[in-house]
Amino acid sequence: MEWLIGIVCVVIVIYFWRIFLPLGVVAAVALGGFLLYEENQSNKRKEEEERAAQELRARIATAQKSASPEGKEWVVYGRRDPASEKNIARTASINSNDGLCYLTVQKRINGVELTGLNCPGIKISEYDDVYVKFDISETSKKMELNSYSDSNDVYIPSGQSGYSGNMSYKDFINGLVTAGAVAIKIPAADDFWVKFSLKGSIDAINQLGKEIPSDNK
Repeated sequence: MEWLIGIVCVVIVIYFWRIFLPLGVVAAVALGGFLLYEENQSNKRKEEEERAAQELRARIATAQKSASPEGKEWVVYGRRDPASEKNIARTASINSNDGLCYLTVQKRINGVELTGLNCPGIKISEYDDVYVKFDISETSKKMELNSYSDSNDVYIPSGQSGYSGNMSYKDFINGLVTAGAVAIKIPAADDFWVKFSLKGSIDAINQLGKEIPSDNK
């Protein structure tokens, strides 16, 4: 039975070869055109990505040349408590010396604590780590990142401990209120360091969770 089916298939191919051949040529040409188009698009994407990376490197280099702690101050933001109606400090924030990033220490109404790390125009992946170096410490230590549920921005979560040589969140906050400056290695654009002044950080961070005096609202 199998030999009969084979003979039938051969006969069909021989009989209809005039139809199959042009269809095969058309299909080959179409496939070749598609592959060529995809290759061109891939090359264009690579060129655009490389151009964007070069522009970002140039932006970072320019910003860091003029980096200065002058004019960089810790700012405390409050929110009205729904029960007591008091203005409670929830966020303490500062801009980096080069103006590229913001560090935002938060103590939310639900008790959650975290530190946001935002660098406008610079994408940071939650799957990367950052390295933190205080001016009073000899070495930098690694810390994990996470992302907010409603955006792609990242933050340093408070749930991490100092395992395997990493920095715990407790030690991180303690450094923010005892050191004079902190540098954080940003995992983007070939990695670069941003420095934050900690002058005035102790008053700003210790204010979190407390009522902001009326003259500071």
